[in-house]
Amino acid sequence: MNAPRPRVQIAIVCAGLVAAPVVGSVSVYVRHWLLPLPPEESNGGMAAFGDLLQVIAVSGLVALWPLAHALYWLRAVERFWTALQWGATIFAATGWLALLGFVVARRSTSGWLLFALARIGLMPLSALAGATCALFAPHARQRGWLVASALSEVLLFLSYLFVSGALASLLGH
Repeated sequence: MNAPRPRVQIAIVCAGLVAAPVVGSVSVYVRHWLLPLPPEESNGGMAAFGDLLQVIAVSGLVALWPLAHALYWLRAVERFWTALQWGATIFAATGWLALLGFVVARRSTSGWLLFALARIGLMPLSALAGATCALFAPHARQRGWLVASALSEVLLFLSYLFVSGALASLLGH
């Protein structure tokens, strides 16, 4: 079986990346249609933030499909995988800085806290993306770096849950 031409490959990946937020938005619509909240129980800002988190989560999961196709088609491009390995490592290092920023500025109203929380919120999706990249990496060295960056994201997110006290409240302690 022949691989599609590069233009078709790019069109398939782009269509998948465009479809991801559409599917995420439709998931919010379907949730509101199936589970409507009475007006007295819904807080506008909190409901909107929950909808935003749902769109991001569903879009991120759906976007793994075009990401996997792109990675499969790029398996032969050594320079791409080297750049991806270093990019993932540097991105994982920003997670350590975000956790440190959260610990230091947790009680302040610093703008850095917003950036730290945004970066921490991306950790579960970036761990999934890193694991997906590791699955398609052509060489063991690149696979190892990508797995390490994905595991770093998981460890950092669990550390955040521990530091913020969310883990204790989830476990009922």
